[in-house]
Amino acid sequence: ADVNRLMRDIEKLSSGNSMIGASVVNMDSLRSAQNSRSRLQNSWRWGVDDPNDFFIKHLGPRWSVNVVTMGQAGCYPQGANYGVWTAERVAEWRRKGRTMYIVARNVN
Repeated sequence: ADVNRLMRDIEKLSSGNSMIGASVVNMDSLRSAQNSRSRLQNSWRWGVDDPNDFFIKHLGPRWSVNVVTMGQAGCYPQGANYGVWTAERVAEWRRKGRTMYIVARNVN
C-alpha cells in the first residue's frame, strides 16, 4: 500500500523530463531476505517480479522505463556487470533471487 501511494505521488508531482532511479528485488529475493540473519534484509517489505509492468502501471504512459538486472552481461543499458562480479557470485545471487535497477523518465 505504501509503495502504491508513493508511486501515485511521484506521478502527480513530477514534471516533464523528471527521472526516477530505483533498486528493487524480486519476490524470491524478498522471501530469502525474510529468512536471513541480516537485520537490513529483514527490514525489506516489498518486492516485484515484473518491475517494468509495475512502473508503467503506476506511472502511466508518460514514462519510459528501463530495467537492468544485476550481474547481467554487458554495461548499461543492456546489463549491469562491469567486470566486478564473478560468474560464480552472479549464479549464487540468482539462486537467491534478483536485484534490478530501474531508470524511469517522464517523456512528456
